Amino acid sequence: MKNDWLKSAIFYEIYPTSFYDSNGDGIGDLKGITQKLDYIKNLGCNAIWINPCFCSPFRDGGYDISDYKKINPKFGTNQDAADLCKRARELGIKVLFDLVPGHTSDEHPWFKESAKANPSKYKDYYIWTEGALEMGTPDIRTINGMQERDGAYAINFFAFQPSLNYGFVDPTESWQIDYRDDRLKPLRDELVDIMNFWLDIGCDGFRIDMAWSLVKNDKDGSANAWLWSKILSKVREKHPDALFIPETGWPFATIAGGFDMDFCFQINEPYYTLVRHEKGTNNAAFAMKGKNYFSSQGEGSIECFAKEYPKWLEFVKDRGYIAMPSGNHDIPRLSYNRDELDQKIFFAFLLTIPTVPFIYYGDEIGMKYQKGLLTKDGGYLRTGSRTPMQWNESKNKGFSCCDMDKLYLPVDLDGESVESQEKCKTSLLNFIKNLIKFRKEENITAESSLEIITQDSQGYPAAFKVDDIVTVIQPASRQAEIKLEGDYKIIFHENADFVEDKVIFKNKGYIVMKKMTKN
Repeated sequence: MKNDWLKSAIFYEIYPTSFYDSNGDGIGDLKGITQKLDYIKNLGCNAIWINPCFCSPFRDGGYDISDYKKINPKFGTNQDAADLCKRARELGIKVLFDLVPGHTSDEHPWFKESAKANPSKYKDYYIWTEGALEMGTPDIRTINGMQERDGAYAINFFAFQPSLNYGFVDPTESWQIDYRDDRLKPLRDELVDIMNFWLDIGCDGFRIDMAWSLVKNDKDGSANAWLWSKILSKVREKHPDALFIPETGWPFATIAGGFDMDFCFQINEPYYTLVRHEKGTNNAAFAMKGKNYFSSQGEGSIECFAKEYPKWLEFVKDRGYIAMPSGNHDIPRLSYNRDELDQKIFFAFLLTIPTVPFIYYGDEIGMKYQKGLLTKDGGYLRTGSRTPMQWNESKNKGFSCCDMDKLYLPVDLDGESVESQEKCKTSLLNFIKNLIKFRKEENITAESSLEIITQDSQGYPAAFKVDDIVTVIQPASRQAEIKLEGDYKIIFHENADFVEDKVIFKNKGYIVMKKMTKN
C-alpha cells in the first residue's frame, strides 16, 4: 500500500561527519544536525536521510558496521539520536537512517564468532566456503587464510566487509545455501530487530544500502523481493508507517518487495545520461561513456530520459514513487564542471517534475567537488564530495571552532556559504528555496502528470508539462526556441522569454510558467 505522505516529500541527505560540529572536535555530529534542523525546514525539506552513524571502524565511511544498535561515539549517543528524531518530529521532518544489511565490518562480534575454528550460533550468518584453500566463484569474491575457520569468507567490496548470508538462488556449490532455507531465518530476524530498535527510538525509516544484492544469483530480482517482503511486513506489524527506500534503481523489482519507492540515480541510464555520463562525473565506469545532457556544450541527449522515465512513473503509479537526487556521497558534486546557471537549470528541472527530490547537503549552495584530496575513511575519489558544510564566513566557514589541522577534511575557504547566499536574492540557495515553495503552492508531487516536449532527440531545448506548470530548459550555450500553445504566466526565468506562443532562449537558461485559464 502506498505511503501517501511521500508524494510531497523533499529529502535532504546529510553526511554526518561533515555537516556541523557542535563540540569543536573537527567532526560533525548528531547534536550538530539537530541544531541545523531549522535551516533544513526553512530550505523547504521535510525529510532527511542521514548517512551511516552507527558504530564502525570507518574504513568505508561507516558502511562497515561493528554494532547496529549503537551510535558511533564520535557522532554522539543513542540519546542524541532520540533527541534529534524528537526535534525533527516537532518540525514536521521525518528522519531516515542509513542501514547496511549486506555486510558488516570484520570487527563485528557476529563475524568474530563466525570466524572461529568451531563457530556455533553465527556459523551461517556469513558466506563461507568449506575450505580455506577453496576460492569463491566468478561472482563471489573471497578472502582466504585470514581467520581460524577453515574456510574463505565472501566480501561485497573491501576485504574488511564480509558478506552476510541471505542465501542463493539455485545453489551451485556445496557451501551455498538456498535463500529459503530456515538456517538463514535467524539473520533475517536480527534485521527485523535492528529496524524495530531504531524505530522505537524515534526514526521514521531507513534508506537501505545495496538492498537488491542480498540474495545472490538473483537474476530477475524475485528472490530479493521475497526476502524483503518477509522482513518489511514483519517490521510493519509494529511500525505500519515506517518508510523504506532501497539503493537499487530497479523499481520493477523493489516495489514488489514492499519498498515505498526507488531511486532513478547514477547507475540508471535515464539519469546518468542527464548528469553523470561523462568521465569523472560518476562512480560507475560503465556509465561514463558519453556526454551529459545537462552541459553547456550541448552534446548530450534527453532521449533516454524522455522515453524511459514516463514508463517508470506509470509502473509505480499505484504502487510507490520514484526518487531523484541532485547528487550523493558516492559521486562528484553536481557543481563539477558546471557554473551557477548550469546548476539552476538542473534544479528548475528537478524541482518541477514528478519525483521525490533528494538534495545532497551543500548542493543548494553549489559546494565544489574538491579534486585531489587524500582518501579519508575509505572515500578515495568520493572524498572530494564529503567536505565540511560551508555555513558562514567565520572560522572554518562556520563548520567547526576547532583549529584547522583538526578538521575531518579541509574546508573550501574560497567557496560560497549559506550566510553569503542568503543575502543575495539571485543566489542558487534562494532560487532553490523559491522553487520548493512554488512546488508546494502548486501541489507538484511525485504523482503529478508529465508530458515531455522536444523538437528532436537531443532535446535542446526541452519542455516538461506538469499539470498546469510548464518548465522549459536549455542547458546548451546557444540560442534556441520551442513552440508552446496557450497563455502562460512567467514565474521564474533566466535568458528566456515567452513571446507569441514561443519560448525563446538568448543562451542557456530556463523558464518556469503557469498556464492561465480563460474565464
